[in-house]
Amino acid sequence: KLVELFHLFRPLLEQAYEELGYPAEDLDNAIVAALDQILSTPIPTTPIALTHESVHYKYADPKLEALPPIQKQLLRMGPDHTQKIQTKARGLREALLSGAAEPVPTDDE
Repeated sequence: KLVELFHLFRPLLEQAYEELGYPAEDLDNAIVAALDQILSTPIPTTPIALTHESVHYKYADPKLEALPPIQKQLLRMGPDHTQKIQTKARGLREALLSGAAEPVPTDDE
């Protein structure tokens, strides 16, 4: 259903994307790139150490601190929630790339 909504609202999304200064035809690539970032987020198997240098917490591991904001947000959500979001993102990505009107079913559906 999400892919159907995407195709329904595609003209508006492309218009908004163009108004931001990007070519409308690049919208699909931007969405796939965002989904790829979600899918490449590491799933830690041990608790993540944080440092508190000011009002903001930072990851003690420089590799985690260097991650893009979306990946840091997913880490904050915990491994279970991150894996659920990655499963949905994988199905959405496959459906968009295949041109399907329905997302590819995932394990938990």
